[in-house]
Amino acid sequence: MKYEKVPTEDYDDDAQELSVELATNVDSDEERDIDIDEEGSSSRNGLSLSESNNNNFDDATTSTSGKGKFSPRRHDSRSPLGVKKKRSRWARHLHIFLFLLFTAVVVFTFLPSAVKKLIIWRQNKLYGGSCHDNDKSLGPEDVDKITKSGGNGVDLLTTPSISHNPLKPYIQLSNLPSEYIPTQVEQKPQRHLIFIGDIHGMLDEFQELLQKLDSKGFLERAHIVVTGDFISKGPDSVALLDLLMSMKVSCVRGNHEDELMRVYWKLQTKADGGENGDDEGLGFKEIEDAVKDSEGNNEKEKLLGKRDDSDDSKDKDDDEDKEHEQRHKKHKNKDKKKKKHKHRNKHKKKYKHSDLVLAKSLKPHHAKFIDSCPLILKLNNVSNLGDIAVVHAGIMPGVELKDQQPSVVMNVRTFVKNHPTSGRKGLHWSKMWNEFIANRPSGQKPLTVVYGHDARRGLDIKKYTKGLDTNCVRGGRLTALVVEGGKHGKTSIVNVKCRKYLN
Repeated sequence: MKYEKVPTEDYDDDAQELSVELATNVDSDEERDIDIDEEGSSSRNGLSLSESNNNNFDDATTSTSGKGKFSPRRHDSRSPLGVKKKRSRWARHLHIFLFLLFTAVVVFTFLPSAVKKLIIWRQNKLYGGSCHDNDKSLGPEDVDKITKSGGNGVDLLTTPSISHNPLKPYIQLSNLPSEYIPTQVEQKPQRHLIFIGDIHGMLDEFQELLQKLDSKGFLERAHIVVTGDFISKGPDSVALLDLLMSMKVSCVRGNHEDELMRVYWKLQTKADGGENGDDEGLGFKEIEDAVKDSEGNNEKEKLLGKRDDSDDSKDKDDDEDKEHEQRHKKHKNKDKKKKKHKHRNKHKKKYKHSDLVLAKSLKPHHAKFIDSCPLILKLNNVSNLGDIAVVHAGIMPGVELKDQQPSVVMNVRTFVKNHPTSGRKGLHWSKMWNEFIANRPSGQKPLTVVYGHDARRGLDIKKYTKGLDTNCVRGGRLTALVVEGGKHGKTSIVNVKCRKYLN
């Protein structure tokens, strides 16, 4: 009996359709194995043997063992289920990475500005505003409208700013000649510009600093600019003046130069009193007597300190008689002495002994040099720093250089409620200036300020301000800022240790 060959094409088509249908119904989160018994029966989620056989009938997807048992088929990475599972894992990783990236961008972009705004808000709350408020109302014409800040240094906008030289007003603004300014153009040898902080008459330290600069090759074709307070306090102010003049350095006027010239020009006044009759019009005789009196007191103290013990062996009665006579004379001429020394007592309170002695030792060419120092020295297109303004203490944001008030330029340290003060409490002017320049209108050139004056703050180098007073006269350092020319114009800090002259 012949058996007809069962056609396999229909079975193949049905098996393929069933395979596709089962593949779409398989759960993607877990993989189920096919259980096969010893007799070749198998079941998957209630499927019949015939369905299972149809599922595994295709020769390309099934295999048989030596005893006729079917071996189970497992999904590899090329199957739709494996590919889908792999893609879902990579998708989760991609989402996590994108989330972390977005978080990092947000934090590093917005957190600094948020912190900056918080700091500004805090400063505004404590000290009454930031530099942006100065653009509208701060200027020399508003001096009469501003009251004293009270208890926190002198309000410098209400401080008189009149030159002490009766023949010459302050030099408000001066420009350094371009021949001294290093540029970005390559030159051999290259120009150098050297800014030096407060020297205060420390001649030895200044010479040591020059030697150090020379050893580094900075003094060749260099021009030196001192930031004020180059005299007073120290031991060798007059000798230092002679050296600065011989080197043809540039300078700006500091508060100590201003105070010294105030005394000097009073010493030059020959009249015996001012027009207003106050101590500002002290004549030559009164100040001369004050200098001699202060010098005599110092000599007297020295002599008393070296007095011989043999003086104590004198007769006590004679001493008592002399004392009685002196007291009687003192009491008798009390009113005359009060009238005679009325102006002198005021003078002693206003003028320091060191300033009086130094003012007496100045020669006319010294005074001429000091009075030639402007309040502000402007330098245009300096290497990689751009425009520079050299002042002694600081400047007010939002006010033109030609309108800056002399008392502010020579004395300012902080701002309290938009008032410049000489005190230390408040918002430091350099912080306000850096904020002001950083937020300047587009197209406006930045201006870097080089200054001294604030010894307690020390070396303070910021983007648009360079503070160079490092307290040399009290045992700190004497510091120089060197600006080199050329394409990559570098800036360097050079300093030397100072001996302690003042406590």
